[in-house]
Amino acid sequence: MAALLRLGVKIKPILPKSQAFISIAPARNAYWNKDWKPGPYPSTAEQRAAAAKKYGLRPEDYEPYPDDGTGYGDYPKITAVSGEGRSSYYNWDYPYHRKDLGEPVCALAFDT
Repeated sequence: MAALLRLGVKIKPILPKSQAFISIAPARNAYWNKDWKPGPYPSTAEQRAAAAKKYGLRPEDYEPYPDDGTGYGDYPKITAVSGEGRSSYYNWDYPYHRKDLGEPVCALAFDT
């Protein structure tokens, strides 16, 4: 039980307190796919800074896709790098894909 709490799992009862049954639900800050949807295209410097912070980038490194109707909004324009092009000696969170947790990926990475 303590290991689950260390991993960030919320434990909440789903039945009355008289019955000892608990549900284990992951503790996340977004609960639906609409919560991960990109915001509108940033038009001011403050909006650009807020979008850069949202994606974990420095404001000078943040560059959104052009506002040409593709629907990418404030998602950052990141160059596509394959897993084979990354260092195999780095301690990745997901070593098979050579990705870190929360790392933004290229918006076109999953297009075929």
